[in-house]
Amino acid sequence: MQMQSPSTDNDVNLLNREQTAKSLNISQRQLHNLRSSGELPFIKIGKLVRFLPRDVAAYVKARRIG
Repeated sequence: MQMQSPSTDNDVNLLNREQTAKSLNISQRQLHNLRSSGELPFIKIGKLVRFLPRDVAAYVKARRIG
């Protein structure tokens, strides 16, 4: 009997601060302000701050005009 590898559907790819700021084309300071104001959800793992790509995409989509 062969063992199957676990499904990758549940795998989560988290973005760090630098990646997130770069994807939004903003400074890390501006990213910090978005995080502090609650405009952009984030995940805290110990001292690490991470962002879900889908949250970043939702933030951009919510600000789309037209």
